[in-house]
Amino acid sequence: MLYCSGERRHLTRSPLYLSLFSFFVLFFSVNTFAQPALDSGDELTQQGQPITPWVYSADENPQMSPSYPQGFLALLNQQSPEDVEQALLRAEQLFLQSNASANIPPIALVVHGPEVAIFFRENYAQYKTIVDLAARLSALQVVDLTVCETRMGVLGRNKSELLPFINTVPFGPAEEQRLLEEKRYRHF
Repeated sequence: MLYCSGERRHLTRSPLYLSLFSFFVLFFSVNTFAQPALDSGDELTQQGQPITPWVYSADENPQMSPSYPQGFLALLNQQSPEDVEQALLRAEQLFLQSNASANIPPIALVVHGPEVAIFFRENYAQYKTIVDLAARLSALQVVDLTVCETRMGVLGRNKSELLPFINTVPFGPAEEQRLLEEKRYRHF
């Protein structure tokens, strides 16, 4: 048993000890349970629900905090024009909800399936709605849209056939993996 300064009083019953103990319990329980939803895993993205990124205040630097993801990667499940359109609409909704005042990096959208055809100049009339939305969101820096050069090669196409606001990467799945692992992006 520990005694305080020769007194016969037990240390763990002292008011100072109890108040310090209570403070630490309260502090650690608040920090443990107040973590953002993204820290608990990707359950929301697996259900197809969009995740709303944090809105950063002017005083915060998200790149310096390990709890903030560095960016977001749109999850394309079906690799179809409709899937691309839904991802773009979710990004637009986030932009409108934040009143364009949030300091959110552009949402990465890596297209590497058959939906690459959406962004060829000759297909503009067929996919006008999707292309116009993508161009508008790219101009506003809401999305960063890239297309897989490998898929373009499979389709027998080259970069010159793409619309001017589209970027390319050598291999789409590798770019997605790089964004998730190296850049610490999260699915959107």
